[in-house]
Amino acid sequence: MNALSAKGVIASAALAATVVGCGTMADPNPSLDAAHASYRALQADPQANLLAAAELTQAGEALRAADTAWTQHDGARTVDHLTYLARQRVAIARETTAAMTWEQAAAATRTATDADKARADRDRARTDIAAARQNTEEKSVELAVVTAVWRSCSRTRTARPPGAEVRARLPEGAAGPFHA
Repeated sequence: MNALSAKGVIASAALAATVVGCGTMADPNPSLDAAHASYRALQADPQANLLAAAELTQAGEALRAADTAWTQHDGARTVDHLTYLARQRVAIARETTAAMTWEQAAAATRTATDADKARADRDRARTDIAAARQNTEEKSVELAVVTAVWRSCSRTRTARPPGAEVRARLPEGAAGPFHA
């Protein structure tokens, strides 16, 4: 019986320890549990870790403060207040992530718009250069014709070439220095 009695004592002690242990466990705090869930969800977001690392760290610190108050059985008001602060820190980190994501998208759009404007300016400059080259070629032809007429006239000792003769030698549409 001595062995039975020892087993009974051990079982009773185990039961007592379980009852005492359960009696000292804190009741769950739904608000604190929700703050933890929100924090874990944000931690799982790679953008939050990249864009709002400082805010995420602050949220973790606030959550640890609420956990400490809960485990040390601080007053309900203190725990609720620290839990509220932790939830707000998580919300700030989430909003910072969203704002930074938006800013990156806006910067990418501005960059694309600037690139489009630069391409348009480049195309306009190319068109202007082509028009200037065409105009230069036309003026070079006009100058060559006028120079040839002047040389021709100076060999024959004519003081001034007749306007009709010069205009006839110019390319179509070119007026040269002689206007009708």
